[in-house]
Amino acid sequence: MNNIDIKKPIEDYDTNYFDQSYLDVYKKILVDGLQEQIDFLTSIIDPDTESNILDFFCCNGRHILQLSDMGFHTTGLDINKQYLELIQQRSQGKVQTILADGREYVGQENYDVVLNLENSIGYIEDYEDNLKIIQSIHSCLRSGGKFILTLINRDYLIRNFHSLAWFGNGEGKYMLEKRRFDPTTSVLHIEEKRLTVDGPEKNYRLNMRLFSATEINLMLSSSGFKVLDIFGDFDRSPYRMNSPQMLYICEKI
Repeated sequence: MNNIDIKKPIEDYDTNYFDQSYLDVYKKILVDGLQEQIDFLTSIIDPDTESNILDFFCCNGRHILQLSDMGFHTTGLDINKQYLELIQQRSQGKVQTILADGREYVGQENYDVVLNLENSIGYIEDYEDNLKIIQSIHSCLRSGGKFILTLINRDYLIRNFHSLAWFGNGEGKYMLEKRRFDPTTSVLHIEEKRLTVDGPEKNYRLNMRLFSATEINLMLSSSGFKVLDIFGDFDRSPYRMNSPQMLYICEKI
């Protein structure tokens, strides 16, 4: 594992939102739809010319582990050391990992493709910090390299907003979530309880920044990216205001 100094941890109100309980409670959600996402990625990535892939904020590596098994050379970058250790164990060292704060990381322009999936940049609410992340991703790509960014469509969430949510993982672990969206800042404020049938509840808070397509377009163009396509879901349907996702396919210029 390559280690980079982490100068400024991601703010999550003194709770480690992405601890082991996150992997436990979200276990089912993290695999639901995964194959569709892999199919989408492999329909965009050319294995002959785009084999070197970096997953920027890779979580537990569910995407890059599968891509590695398919023959791609994959690397995962994350601020969470536990997740990177899991990737090392599951891949038996085949998948490379980088422990880093994505806002500070400076790449070497050596990747064919960089992935930033499932609203990963939104987990940091500050606009300037998210812009730094996109600029860092730019530094990781070779000239003409491809950037695949997937985000929640803010307009869809507003139209279909639910202030309360809950689900279980089928193994006696549950999540209860209270949500409040601030339209003046585009921040989704989340208060979350994680419960188990045989253990104490844990409480978490997180502020998630949501983006409009206009904002993302400006951030990408100012960071040196050309948008090649925008899809509205992993079935490659066109992006519309009522699309659940914003899936950006970009090129470094």
